[in-house]
Amino acid sequence: MLARFNVLPPAIRQLVGYLLIGGFTTSLNFVLFAAAVAAFDWRSGTEATLTSTAAYVLTSVLAYFLNSRIAFREQHSGDSAGTMTRFALTFASSAAVSALVFHTVHAVAGESAFGLALAEVTSIGTVIVWNFTFLRLWVFAPARKSEAAHAR
Repeated sequence: MLARFNVLPPAIRQLVGYLLIGGFTTSLNFVLFAAAVAAFDWRSGTEATLTSTAAYVLTSVLAYFLNSRIAFREQHSGDSAGTMTRFALTFASSAAVSALVFHTVHAVAGESAFGLALAEVTSIGTVIVWNFTFLRLWVFAPARKSEAAHAR
């Protein structure tokens, strides 16, 4: 099975790895969000948005380590300050996008369980595309020849 996987083009292998890791961290994100909402009854505006954002930030740390070592391992040249900074900027921007999408959908859909779930799923779906694009093209992008020569 792994041999078949390895013959796929690198972009496809990265996408599959990213989606599997994303599925895991997204599931964990949703569990953390649901547990906090249930435990503290945080269903309204700011509390729900902050809860969603906090769960996202926590699972983003795990996502960095898994993505750098699994999905983008062929491009990843180590945990440099530059790579971690680019990752932090990517996930900070996606946390903002996630919060904006969540808040907007939540305001329209309401505070019901369905409204909360719809807002959470919509915000997660939006950042899946956002993050893969930035991880592949910027965070874990192969070093340019001039950068590689300068690093030596």
